[in-house]
Amino acid sequence: MTIALITNFNIIHKKNAALRVLDVLLKKCCCVHILKIYEDVLKGRVPAENVLFVPFEHLYENVAMAIVLGGDGTILEAAHHAAPLDIPILGINMGHVGYMAELETNELNLLDDVLKGAYRVVEHDMLRAEIIDEKQNVVSSAVALNDVTVGNGGVTRLVDLELCKNGEKLASVRADGVIVSTPTGSTAYSLAAGGPVIDPDIPCFCFTPICPQIPTLKPVVFSNSAVIAIKNVCVRERHLIVTTDGKNNMELLHGQTLRVTKAAVSLKLIRLKKSNFYEKMQEKILNRSLMK
Repeated sequence: MTIALITNFNIIHKKNAALRVLDVLLKKCCCVHILKIYEDVLKGRVPAENVLFVPFEHLYENVAMAIVLGGDGTILEAAHHAAPLDIPILGINMGHVGYMAELETNELNLLDDVLKGAYRVVEHDMLRAEIIDEKQNVVSSAVALNDVTVGNGGVTRLVDLELCKNGEKLASVRADGVIVSTPTGSTAYSLAAGGPVIDPDIPCFCFTPICPQIPTLKPVVFSNSAVIAIKNVCVRERHLIVTTDGKNNMELLHGQTLRVTKAAVSLKLIRLKKSNFYEKMQEKILNRSLMK
């Protein structure tokens, strides 16, 4: 079995944890891909046999799964590369929350179950975001696991948007911005903006306004078969910013529309433990929110 082992090997505690994972994998005769940029950092620490230091474009090539050590941001980044290739991810938490991770570093004994195939794969819907010009041409597009946001970039100023579903206008929105999230992303930015926590088994999207001028404008949950369109009707701004998963930006010019639909690809996460969504929420979010 070939496995991509992903972490920041420049951070000592992540490197040490990843070397423990590597030791387990090599004892089971796995072939392991590690980014070539870490070859010097790991010089003398890993055997030459069955470990390949590869450039990024070959990291996910012909691998059965990716093991990612890090926080949700690291797993999110890996998801964008693994999902289109249908590669499942096992997350090992080394961040503050680790909501998407399955294991903690004191549970590496469970790696044996992974290598035996004693796990299940849970699919998470992703979003496709497309910028549509006034001639109905697709100007740019991106895929998101958590959310797609529209706003004024780094400037805090109300923007005017028009919300449509399946071609039918639903509302005019004046707010700091809006968020369209998946159930996976419902516990991220959307939750902070007042959106609901959504059970991942529900096939839906959530539309959440950010600080709306009219307080009665509340989040709305749509079926994931819906076509959500958000038009920039803001006169005083030359362009707005569309951000996918808090990282990739696209411009939304006046008169253009952001179209959000269910993506053709989905993230596959490896699950080993019997804990359900609500137990994980209690452990990862509610309990940690009480920590000082």
